Amino acid sequence: MKVKDIWKWLLSKYDNAVLLEIYKNNNLICKGFRTNTIQDVKTNRKRLITNLLSNENYTKLLAWSRNNSLIEGDEKQYKNKEINELVELSKEKGATTVLLKLISENEEQLAKQLFATLQDETSSLLEIPNQSIEISGNNVISNESYLKKQEQKTKEEVCANKTEGKKFQRLVQKVENLTNELKKRDALHKAKVEELEKSQSNSLRKLHEKNHLYGKLLKEREAISNEYEQEKEQWKEERDNFTREIELLEIEVKKLKEDIELKSYLMDESEEVKIQILVIGRPASLIQFKSEKVKFEFVDANEVHDYEFSNEYNAYWVLLYELSQKDQLLLKVNESYANLDENIIKICKDFIEVKREINKYNKLEARAN
Repeated sequence: MKVKDIWKWLLSKYDNAVLLEIYKNNNLICKGFRTNTIQDVKTNRKRLITNLLSNENYTKLLAWSRNNSLIEGDEKQYKNKEINELVELSKEKGATTVLLKLISENEEQLAKQLFATLQDETSSLLEIPNQSIEISGNNVISNESYLKKQEQKTKEEVCANKTEGKKFQRLVQKVENLTNELKKRDALHKAKVEELEKSQSNSLRKLHEKNHLYGKLLKEREAISNEYEQEKEQWKEERDNFTREIELLEIEVKKLKEDIELKSYLMDESEEVKIQILVIGRPASLIQFKSEKVKFEFVDANEVHDYEFSNEYNAYWVLLYELSQKDQLLLKVNESYANLDENIIKICKDFIEVKREINKYNKLEARAN
């Protein structure tokens, strides 16, 4: 527990005039909230209390409490007293008075012990209405108006006791009336019970009839279950036959697939190996990239950032005119691109350079033919 916890409780007991006095005397401000009138305090009371407990204003709050007389004419020192003595003083003078006095005497540890004791053992001393601490002259007076209200309440209770006799007589008459009403309701209840018993007898008769019908339905259910089991066995036999047939077909399909793969492999082996070039930046038209000697593959501009480049290609053509400034930057920061051999990377600024490179391979094709 911290002394601020005590102050949080104490500040809730201060009425709006005390809070206004604290703000005015210490020239305190609460950012975003006005503190000029009691109405300002009433409207923003919770926020103003929280602001007083901030690190910036807490020391000023302590200074204010030490500079204000808490009880008129009370010069008694509360420090060096036992907790039980402080509890008795709290009963006599009020918990708020004793706690404030201890804080003003720099007995904060003693104040924390007393507050914890009051919370655990005599919590009634802390049951003080909010805003019950007021200003009288230049002094802060705790619980005065509250004690007056309690005294007035006691007087009212004494007056109220004088009428208890009349109330008792009225209650006796009320009990007698309720007894007569209960007798009437007992008679109605008895008739209702007889009616329910008759209804129950009819229900039992119908239940016996339904039980007979239920037994008949059980026999029909048994016959249907037997028929179901027979159908189930027949279905299992047919399923097993289909399963065996499917397994044979799968073996045959697997064999055909292996034959097809073998033929495909033999065909690929017979074909001439082409030069593989990866083009970075796919153009709108791919007509110019048709070649019997070269196999072109393309990377879209929006894929250059996370594309995994490998060294499996014979060359890499970067079409700068197909890449935006952002795409060119993303390509440069791609680590897999940075690891490529610079000698096989061709930077093409425009399509003329691309066409020149394609023509080189076309001439190779022409000489080969």
